[in-house]
Amino acid sequence: MKTRYFMVAFIALGLLAISTAPGLAQETTIKNMDEYRAQLADWQKREVDAKSAITEETAKIADLKKQIAGLESEIASVKKEMYTIVGADEAQVSNFAKDLEGLRENTRRLQGLSEDEVSQRYAEVQAIEDKLKEYKKNPISCLPEMKAKIAEIESMLDRLPKLPGTYTVVRGDCLYKISGYPQIYDNPGRWPRIYRANRDQISNPTLIYPNQVLKIPRGYPNTHTVGSGEWLGKIAGYWEIYGDWRKWTRIYEANRDQIKDPDVIYPNQVLSIPRN
Repeated sequence: MKTRYFMVAFIALGLLAISTAPGLAQETTIKNMDEYRAQLADWQKREVDAKSAITEETAKIADLKKQIAGLESEIASVKKEMYTIVGADEAQVSNFAKDLEGLRENTRRLQGLSEDEVSQRYAEVQAIEDKLKEYKKNPISCLPEMKAKIAEIESMLDRLPKLPGTYTVVRGDCLYKISGYPQIYDNPGRWPRIYRANRDQISNPTLIYPNQVLKIPRGYPNTHTVGSGEWLGKIAGYWEIYGDWRKWTRIYEANRDQIKDPDVIYPNQVLSIPRN
């Protein structure tokens, strides 16, 4: 009896669960649909707002384009008037600008060289300066854009060393005298450097001849080629090296790979001269 009672009760509970399940499922579905509809309405509102904003921004862009076109027209008109004032057309102005750009690039390349290298190309620096003077005579140079480019080139030229890298001997010259010239070292006592730089053509420093073209080294060298009769202390004492013979150890330490004994160096050895 008890077993039958429990089975009947179990079946009854099962039927009750089945009868109530569709109602629960229907309630849940309706609730999710309401949320979906609310979210859809929110998305639709956002879409309308976005389209409205796009329409406004498109109108603003169109207005800006119209303003830009007007400004470009005004600029073109002003340029035409300026070109008329300087007596040139657009093609002539364009060619002038290209010529200036070429000078600027050449000057910029010179800026990347060492003082000694620039001095060796002294003639090139002078050629740029001469061309710039010639361009400044052209009325086109008065245009604002051209004036700015010319000023930039002049500023770069001002930062370049204006000292020659060579000197042609004239009658009556001697190394001492040449060294004292303002465009050389402005110091006659520095003549030995000219001699050391030209040992290939000067065997006796007291004998130089007209029309000899002497190298005039500039700046402070990072290397030194050993000459006959030199030792580390003597080299360190040269004014362009360290100006102090006691600093020979710096040269020795920097060249241990080729100097086994600091008392023994050989002509034509190229030694590194540390600068830091």
